[in-house]
Amino acid sequence: MGSELQFEGSELQFEGLNYKFVGLNYNVDTLDYKFDVLEYKFDVLNYNVDTLDYKFDVLNCKFDVLDYNV
Repeated sequence: MGSELQFEGSELQFEGLNYKFVGLNYNVDTLDYKFDVLEYKFDVLNYNVDTLDYKFDVLNCKFDVLDYNV
């Protein structure tokens, strides 16, 4: 459908929209990075222009907990 879903750094990009991660924990002492479970849900979008029909199904993007220990 030409949709883009990019996971880069601390942003989730979808059709040019940026969603910053929440629940980011950073501990300087232990250098422990933890990303809480993030869930983004895009409702069904219906666009009807003249005879053109665009429909985007419901998209569920879920990122499991990521632990980085340095």
